[in-house]
Amino acid sequence: MKKLVNWFKQYGYYYKYVFITLIIAVALLTIGLVSCLSKTNYDLTVILSGDFFIYDAEIYAYENVFKEYIDDWNGDGKVNVQVMGLSTDAGNAQLNYSYNQRFQAEIMTGEVLLFITDEGKYTLLSNAGGVADVSGLLPGGYAESTYFKLSGSHFAQKVRSEYKKLCGDMEPPTPEHSDLRMYMRTAPDDAEDNPEYVEKYEHISELFRKIASE
Repeated sequence: MKKLVNWFKQYGYYYKYVFITLIIAVALLTIGLVSCLSKTNYDLTVILSGDFFIYDAEIYAYENVFKEYIDDWNGDGKVNVQVMGLSTDAGNAQLNYSYNQRFQAEIMTGEVLLFITDEGKYTLLSNAGGVADVSGLLPGGYAESTYFKLSGSHFAQKVRSEYKKLCGDMEPPTPEHSDLRMYMRTAPDDAEDNPEYVEKYEHISELFRKIASE
């Protein structure tokens, strides 16, 4: 022990910055490892957005209902769903701007394939050429070809029921919006070169068909 103390006294001063760098490096590696191990690998991610306030309980309700429709798509032994609530009527101008920017960024570079939004957000993505033709997934004779209206649907009723389980007799406002619609992102031109993306797109297409056909 005395030899070790003497060694530090003799060499510690000259190598202290090396020791500090090593300690920082180990700390960063540990943080990164913990982050990777604790990161949730979602089977499905959905964007819920519009000019209406979104309660946390609504997000949980949507996530729980979506779990009824999907399996363990990524093979990790769990079914995990993430609903990203991007309200542009959050009661705060800064938050509204932030969520609107996130939605705009998702339009340009995002990887989320399934959206539930109001007409305004739908129009933004549609004008950018990002809304897929889902006529083959909709019931025969359905008037629209690019989206499914959620108002009055069996899916919306399930969300309402799940919300009430979480919040008692309170009615969830979002599923009651008459223009709330579900739609899919257009697949990129090079999608066929990515088997993982193709499989994901097929899963979400089948999910869309299930919800629309109820």
